[in-house]
Amino acid sequence: MTNQYDILISGGGLVGGSLALAIQHSGLKIGLIELQTAEQKKHSPAGERVLAISQGSKQLLEQSGLWQTVTTASEPIKTIQVSDRGYLGKTRLSAKREGVDALGYVLEARQLDLALLQQLEQATVDVIAPAKMTHLDNTSPASVAVTIEHKDGTQEIKQTRLLVAADGGNSSIRQQLGIHTRQVDYDQTALITRVNAQIPVDSIAYERFTESGPLAFLPMGRSNYSVVWTLQPRQAQTMMELSEQDFIQRLQQAFGYRLGRITLTSARHVFPLQLLHSKEMTANRVALIGNAAHQLHPVAGQGFNLGLRDAACLANLIRSDSETITDPGRAEILEEFAQMRNTDHQRVINFTNSLIWLFSSDWSLLGHARSLGLMTLDRIPWLKHRLAKAAMGM
Repeated sequence: MTNQYDILISGGGLVGGSLALAIQHSGLKIGLIELQTAEQKKHSPAGERVLAISQGSKQLLEQSGLWQTVTTASEPIKTIQVSDRGYLGKTRLSAKREGVDALGYVLEARQLDLALLQQLEQATVDVIAPAKMTHLDNTSPASVAVTIEHKDGTQEIKQTRLLVAADGGNSSIRQQLGIHTRQVDYDQTALITRVNAQIPVDSIAYERFTESGPLAFLPMGRSNYSVVWTLQPRQAQTMMELSEQDFIQRLQQAFGYRLGRITLTSARHVFPLQLLHSKEMTANRVALIGNAAHQLHPVAGQGFNLGLRDAACLANLIRSDSETITDPGRAEILEEFAQMRNTDHQRVINFTNSLIWLFSSDWSLLGHARSLGLMTLDRIPWLKHRLAKAAMGM
């Protein structure tokens, strides 16, 4: 580790790590600060989370060489079936109709974590781990000074031309800069688990809207599905307190028997749902990406994909600007980055909030309207195409 970098990335997760790989051949000196060691990351419970990876994100991961390593561990989504419990309306989105191999893919995060670690070991990037950034000073117009805490004490990196915050929803960088966030409490909780199906149907993802909230079954291969059920907090607490048998009965009742009888194969976990969106994505010599800039409701499965696009956009601006060889943190680059990403962020947030409002209400008149809307959507090809493109992150 030196005391001077062109670009310093705080946060070596999937988004921060992807950015480091994307710009490693830019001729710039790059540092990556990560709280966990490689060994800790390999065994972290966070690796058990399931990612819905859009077709667009798959293409981005291919560019960095990550996808080629995990493709055999992923499960393609060739069809998305959307239905509304208690109503007739439903629609199907098809990869074949869209002319692609898959609308998206389902992958356990650990597989991508391991692929990223392997690539970083061979990359021309200084990985500083375990370490955390404790202080920053971006008052100079030319660079940012950063203080890092690691096992040997503290160290100051006196100069980095660009500091990238990829340090998660509780971003220390965002807080130290005093950047405010828009926060919306949805008064909903996500219950996450995995099940095994009696009658598996390959490569179909199910989005079922129930009176308690959206319920998603994501295919993971070999009859296994990842389940994400959006509930009111009290309902979620009740579901957590139920015996395994009673919980499965409630889940089966909400989802139906299109996959036959289901059995639980993992523990249940819950986490509260809220929208967090940074009101600014940049400051002097600083850019925010991934969860440091936004956290979304999982109903549209777009949070991770949006973060990858943040990293890809910043990487493209850095690589395509001939002046970045001397100054990758120039105000012009950061202004363009913020402008480009804000459009994508607002589009995805508006789409997600619309789905939450439309499909989280048990008002009967709205239910009939939803049913009619799904039936209409199923009969208008260009509308289905637009929805499929949104699902694919294209």
